[in-house]
Amino acid sequence: MIQCCWGGKLTKENAKNQPKNLIDRYNTSLQKQNRKNISEEANRSWLNELHEIFGWNVQDTSQVFQEHVLDTDLKQKLKSIDSVHTRPDYILKNGLNIKAFLDAKSLDVNIFTEKEVAFRIRSYGLSANVPYAFLSNFEQFSIYDFYGTMNKECSK
Repeated sequence: MIQCCWGGKLTKENAKNQPKNLIDRYNTSLQKQNRKNISEEANRSWLNELHEIFGWNVQDTSQVFQEHVLDTDLKQKLKSIDSVHTRPDYILKNGLNIKAFLDAKSLDVNIFTEKEVAFRIRSYGLSANVPYAFLSNFEQFSIYDFYGTMNKECSK
């Protein structure tokens, strides 16, 4: 049994098999449709399942906020670095403590090269003083850390 930072538990068997099964289902689904028609919202449904595999209950607001506007203090911190964004796709929490942020994107967004996308997710992480934040279109994942100076030109 693996103890997760948010208090959940994950068996080694689940940690091994469930992500593979989800990816296989995603790939099968992708073969049946045009990639251009897959929206950010569709990708979020896959990301929701991925959260569940790793013990995050997306229906429990003590664990996950979806499309939740940040509080006034965090908004002020975002404003101080010229970020106008205040609604991350996912806020991963342990009770009242924010552990990480995740922003979902559609498949047509290059999460590795678009600086505005990187700035947005990094600004969330910096404002809440969390060590990491994530960006994903389900096919790709970027992990961002917050050591160093933040500015609009930042990227991975």
